[in-house]
Amino acid sequence: MELNLRGKTVLVTGGSKGIGLGCCRVFAEEGCHVVMNYRSDEESAQRNAKELENVASVKVWVMKADVSIEQEVESLYRRLDEKGIKLDFLVNNAANTKVRPTPFQEMTTKDWRRDQEGTLNSAFFVSRAFVKRAVEEKRAAAIVNIVSKSAFLSSSIYNSPYVAAKGGLAALTRAMVKELIQYRIRVNALIPGYVKTEHNYIDGDARTEEKRKLLPLGEFATPYDMGNAATFLCSDRARQMNGVILDCTGGTMV
Repeated sequence: MELNLRGKTVLVTGGSKGIGLGCCRVFAEEGCHVVMNYRSDEESAQRNAKELENVASVKVWVMKADVSIEQEVESLYRRLDEKGIKLDFLVNNAANTKVRPTPFQEMTTKDWRRDQEGTLNSAFFVSRAFVKRAVEEKRAAAIVNIVSKSAFLSSSIYNSPYVAAKGGLAALTRAMVKELIQYRIRVNALIPGYVKTEHNYIDGDARTEEKRKLLPLGEFATPYDMGNAATFLCSDRARQMNGVILDCTGGTMV
């Protein structure tokens, strides 16, 4: 299916690895220029960006920023403005993935803040700056927030800060729709299932095999699968989809 994204530009937070990189790949393959945000691994980001440029013949800008910090988000957008980069799409993928199973009564304030800042605050900071520019420039745009099945399934225990942050992001998605529809800015979200990422999949690992048993097809999704969904949601093919929280879990939510 032709998505007609050629010449558009997307910002993907946490785009140098995992689901974020999967999103960058699919957008690039559709002819979309990419701003690949990363926080710490510059070597990996630069290598992946160069590969995308060579394979897809698009422009990929690598932008370092910890998007959980408001000042760094402002700096990121200043750099985009200086380069004259106009964004059409935003994928809020950055999140805190350092899960430490802890009973609720033992959770520390640091644990709580870590997840709210890394997942919910980051999406707010990046989206606010994105929307401000789109409104000022009168450009139709689309945002996709990466949420989690943990926000909807009671089986996710000992991880309440992360659950709360992802649940907040799902709620924020719906709240943004009501305000931004008047500006032709669509906001959707997707729920990844078990995806083959460095944090979620270790070949031969007992925990990985336990997760596999929960999958109806017995097969982990790939970051590329999530990229397909995010790219579709941003395209005009999904122009009637607004406020949708798309289940991409392979049936584990049923």
